[in-house]
Amino acid sequence: MGVEFHITRAEFWAENDDNQISSDEWFNIINSDPELSLSPRNGEFNAIWNGGGSDGEDWLDWSEGNIYTKWPPTPLYRKMLQISHKLNAKVMDDDGTIYETPDAWQYNPKSCVATASVDTTNGRKMAEERNAIQCFLSLFGLKKR
Repeated sequence: MGVEFHITRAEFWAENDDNQISSDEWFNIINSDPELSLSPRNGEFNAIWNGGGSDGEDWLDWSEGNIYTKWPPTPLYRKMLQISHKLNAKVMDDDGTIYETPDAWQYNPKSCVATASVDTTNGRKMAEERNAIQCFLSLFGLKKR
């Protein structure tokens, strides 16, 4: 369980048949970025991000024309913004909210606090729900992927 963030070219990430990011484009990003490395044990298109602020478990994966992750901590979210710019794409959550600025998503897994500065009631409500879910999972020692 958790919120997914997607790098997508589509108006809505799940409806991207006409504007997909190809697996070759994803491999080119991985091969040209020293902070990313393939992690085949987690899947053919899975990459681990080891950039500044990474906890060593931060990952991105490609599927059906989008690059995605779950519960990105703030540094990984910012990396997603960089990748999206290279691919002429955008960062979007499950519900279609677009995140465009480095401070639009703040999440620290250790503190169970996520905030979205998206200027909508839906964005604030989602951030509150994410906080509650993450804190619930941490209480039971359940770990996000």
